Amino acid sequence: MRRIVVTLAAAIAVGAVVVPVALTEDGTPGQTEGTTKPVVTCARTSFGGRIARVGADAVAVRPGDSETGRPLVVRLMVTTVVKQGDVVVGVSALAAGQRARFLVRACRSGDRKVLTALQILLAKKVETGAGTETTPSEPRKEPTPGQTTEPKPETCGQGELDTVLVAVSADSVTVRTTSGEGTKEWSLAVTGDTVVRKNEQTVTVSVLKPGDLVHVVLVRCPSGSVRALRIVVLQAAAQA
Repeated sequence: MRRIVVTLAAAIAVGAVVVPVALTEDGTPGQTEGTTKPVVTCARTSFGGRIARVGADAVAVRPGDSETGRPLVVRLMVTTVVKQGDVVVGVSALAAGQRARFLVRACRSGDRKVLTALQILLAKKVETGAGTETTPSEPRKEPTPGQTTEPKPETCGQGELDTVLVAVSADSVTVRTTSGEGTKEWSLAVTGDTVVRKNEQTVTVSVLKPGDLVHVVLVRCPSGSVRALRIVVLQAAAQA
């Protein structure tokens, strides 16, 4: 009898081994201690191109007028809107060889970049006398004498990232980012529309210090300008 009791106790002890599992705040399994979450930056952008292939959940697109360049893979979602002119035609209207304008959400994490289609605008097609279909070009408008042509507004994209401040001035902040291309420092313009938050309060840019860990919402334009819309201090720099 004593031998049976000892055997049962040993089995219970073996069955009671605790395996540590990392949990998130809601109690679900999460990352184990010591792992770091990759930084993901996303921004909206648009480009034109020709569809090379159409799949069930993605299309391959050659940007610009290239016929031999490497195609970009653009994911299709149930929320992707496909239009031809002012008419919504649906994803089923996509076909290889079509020219289109793509509004996408581009997200980058390290060396990985994912493009997700928000809207696809197919070029209108007209029948020619030869029975073929072509894409009509945009009619050129000649300016009247004494009238100057207005430049087209830039199409800017919005993005977000967590980063460390390197330098702070009254009209700009310099941040440091690390990606597959290495570590870079770049400047973001600060304007009167920039919102700065620290400790749940709106503050001035003068409160920011080099070394602060911040979350930045920014706007980047094709001209190369980058402007900060919102800066939130996540962790203040250590006091010297």
